[in-house]
Amino acid sequence: MDTDRVSFSSGSAQYNFVKNDLQSASQNANIKWIIVYMHKQMYTSPNTCSTSSCSNTGSDAKALRSIYHGMLDTYGADVVLQGHVHNYQRTHPISYSGSSTPKITTTCSTNCNDPEGEFFAVVATGGINFHALSGKPSFVKYQQDDKFGALNIIMNNNENKLTGQYYANGGTKLDEFSITKPVQVSGYSYGPSLSLSGN
Repeated sequence: MDTDRVSFSSGSAQYNFVKNDLQSASQNANIKWIIVYMHKQMYTSPNTCSTSSCSNTGSDAKALRSIYHGMLDTYGADVVLQGHVHNYQRTHPISYSGSSTPKITTTCSTNCNDPEGEFFAVVATGGINFHALSGKPSFVKYQQDDKFGALNIIMNNNENKLTGQYYANGGTKLDEFSITKPVQVSGYSYGPSLSLSGN
């Protein structure tokens, strides 16, 4: 998603692109995972970034949530990757609530069986500076603001499992989450039935 466009509101070219792409992916039986990437964030912990665009209550975050988070829920997105705020944050599985505090959809927060909603992650630790965290909302499971690093996404299609592993540059794993979806079994065609009568 291009969150830096002049307009990403309903009816815009960007809105139509996102809606059509999500709809197409959700209807394609060959697509197991829907991962959405955007620069500006829908959700963030309080932080020391000085612009309103880094705030959970800023106009950009509010607009993105109100326009798109319900759409992500509708079309079954699995993971949403965000940047802009220079730290690492990862939520519980969440769905749209209409406010700056999303609905936590399950008590599972690390290794989940096809949870409702999406894991959101801010992964903006590529190497310029940090925006220090100044709080942790209830919907955030893990966060850190002092190690550069990257999020590795692994898709094991044989097990219908997606795993996210956040590593600091030195190789230390700091966070991990996974989603396992039920294995889709093709229908079995039974032979003709047999009816018996008599003694």
